[in-house]
Amino acid sequence: MKFVLPHLFKLTFKRRSLSKLKSPKNTYLRKMRFWFLLIFILSSLIGNSQDKKEKAHAECQELNKEASNAFQIDFIESKSLAFEALNCAILNNDLITKPQAQLNISKSYTYLSRFDSSIFYAEAALTSFELLKDTLGQAKSIQTKATALLNMANYAEAVANYELAIKLYKKIENHDGEAGCTMNTGLVYSYLGDYDMASHYYFKALNIGEKARNPKNISYAQNNIGNVYFTQGKYKKAKEFYSTSLATGREMKDQILISDCEYYLGLIYLELNQL
Repeated sequence: MKFVLPHLFKLTFKRRSLSKLKSPKNTYLRKMRFWFLLIFILSSLIGNSQDKKEKAHAECQELNKEASNAFQIDFIESKSLAFEALNCAILNNDLITKPQAQLNISKSYTYLSRFDSSIFYAEAALTSFELLKDTLGQAKSIQTKATALLNMANYAEAVANYELAIKLYKKIENHDGEAGCTMNTGLVYSYLGDYDMASHYYFKALNIGEKARNPKNISYAQNNIGNVYFTQGKYKKAKEFYSTSLATGREMKDQILISDCEYYLGLIYLELNQL
């Protein structure tokens, strides 16, 4: 019996230990540890995925920014960079950069005189911006499409699209966009030879620019008003607006505007025999 008792004790101890491990309390703790571990692993995976997503977005945005900067120098280079940004956005499911890149592509195609392609990408950008409920992006897309239509001499559709863009710009109080579309609507009527309507829109754009205190919009509106008066043979009035526009152009160091004003002022002085 002396040898049996220790054995029974050990056996009893083992049974009790096993019973203790299977208790509801320990089962609950094991389950809790499992779920905590699972949540930790999933959080790590989600965190890594989010980091990769943010890094990819930054890369796509940088490409699109380079495309925008190149637009001022080289339209072909701008288009190539914008396509790289678009591909980056598609590969990484970047819904923010995608329409921005499409819009840059559209603008480049307009200046490369590929107007059908410009309209295609402007409409694609518009669809994406609508899904994002991005009013500014929608207005810019419609404005870009309108400019392509203007260059195709599709004046009726150009005016309709400019008017639609103006409504969106007004909605978000974007005066620069509103002034630009208003000015281009005046340009349409200038091409049509309707100088009264052209003048109406140019003065309207001038008023918007003055309220927003935007020197660029003001000076370009003044230049366009000068163009109308010059075409109508009203040289003294044209001189007044060209001179004011030229002064602002020199302050801004806008060489295109300066050259245009100086050219027409020279013609006016010849007409008025003031050289």
